[in-house]
Amino acid sequence: MQPLPLDLLLSPPDFAESAILEISSLAPLSMVAKLPGKYYTSQSQPTEAMLMGALENALGWHIGEVERGQLIKVLEKKYKWKALASGVGFRSLLQWHVRFGVMVVPRCCTTMTYGRSTCGAIRL
Repeated sequence: MQPLPLDLLLSPPDFAESAILEISSLAPLSMVAKLPGKYYTSQSQPTEAMLMGALENALGWHIGEVERGQLIKVLEKKYKWKALASGVGFRSLLQWHVRFGVMVVPRCCTTMTYGRSTCGAIRL
């Protein structure tokens, strides 16, 4: 098994680069931002913690709670501020290095685009 490339978290954040993240759901999503969640109630858009969790999953960073806590302590000490936690207690390792701008939900489809839209968007 290859070691996770976590050393990039120790480099100072550089917000000079930008990208567009487009999410297309293949099925209806249930997005609950805090516990206890409400049955059949979902948010209209994902939170930053949900997006950071999705990015961590895409990077293959499936890290247990104990190990994540240890890494968070190192990052809190290095960057001198406490990690933010979501309503369900998730603390992303990317929160010191990733920022999200304007979210756009296009009217013509179920795709959410962060940054800009290609089809008559609603800015939230």
